[in-house]
Amino acid sequence: MLAIIIVLAFCVLNANADCPDGYMKHQGSCYRFHHTEFTWPEAVSFCHAFNAHLLKLETEAEFTFVRGKAKESGGDGYWTGGSDAVEDRNWIWAETGSALTLTTDWATGEPDNAPGRDCLGLWKAGDFQFGAYDCRHLLRPICEVDIETSAQGIVG
Repeated sequence: MLAIIIVLAFCVLNANADCPDGYMKHQGSCYRFHHTEFTWPEAVSFCHAFNAHLLKLETEAEFTFVRGKAKESGGDGYWTGGSDAVEDRNWIWAETGSALTLTTDWATGEPDNAPGRDCLGLWKAGDFQFGAYDCRHLLRPICEVDIETSAQGIVG
């Protein structure tokens, strides 16, 4: 019995071994759902201060995981790293400039293409699917660290 407890404790402790404190691991990234609200530019800076970036969703599995955690964490919504500020209606991940490929994950009626709604969030009223927001809106950030990036910062 003691051996089983030790093995389970080892598994739990190593589940997030590649992630910074307070982050949860899923596939190749670590995520942290913060509870303080920021504007989108403030959220970008906030994540950078922790050697992270605003969430960049690349697969349906990642979207499903993050959406489920957002529902558990509550709040009115969360910032992602998406924006169409460079070119209207051309949604990209600001950190990399790569195109948003999860085009079926918009909440009903989104993106509404209203002027000034250039920042991408997960909208609570839209069941935490994508919603276009004014970048001055206050939402909670989801900071992401790529596991490879996280490991590079470790000196030992």
